[in-house]
Amino acid sequence: MAIITGADVFPYLAQLNPADPDDLALMNLVAARASDIVETELANSGLRFGTWPTNPSEWVALGEGSPQLALPAHKPGGVSAVTDEGTGDVITDWIEEVEDGNLHLLSEGYSLGYWEHGIYGRWASYPSGRVWTAGRRFLVNAIWGAGPAPPALQEVAVELAVNLWREKDKGVFTDVIGVEGAGGIQTGYAHAWTNRQRATLDLIFARYQPRIIV
Repeated sequence: MAIITGADVFPYLAQLNPADPDDLALMNLVAARASDIVETELANSGLRFGTWPTNPSEWVALGEGSPQLALPAHKPGGVSAVTDEGTGDVITDWIEEVEDGNLHLLSEGYSLGYWEHGIYGRWASYPSGRVWTAGRRFLVNAIWGAGPAPPALQEVAVELAVNLWREKDKGVFTDVIGVEGAGGIQTGYAHAWTNRQRATLDLIFARYQPRIIV
């Protein structure tokens, strides 16, 4: 599913008429191209946005000797079951972190508390004496995927679409889109991102990737 459509780009290009079928068709093509470039940039790091699937599926997570079990992007609250692959035991004493979606293993005999972490809150048990055993495989059932593209990513795609449109008459369209082979982005194209766009993409990637918080 494309990050943006032609309708998202029209407000930035006053010379085009959204009621004109030809303008609409052309702008939809430009929006699709911009969406593809942004999606490819993130997909190179394994991140894709789109509609969440209806049914959960299984993913194998490896313990790293930490109270946190790092998971890839998934629907908030979408983890339905965690099983120790080696023993077959269903693990239920965990909570999903608000900040990053990691699973925090609770400690027996300790109360559950809530504390502020930056602009996010985290549930945690204190002290935490239990860990997800390093190297052990845990089967996690969840609704996987990053879900709909966040507004910041849509804005990057819109800005790119506008630039693609404005550059088309300058004879540098090929250099701007930088496509080679199966849609891959050439090294030269990576330098076409503005500093703000590059920072936005990096922040989005960091936000949705699994990570351990010790």
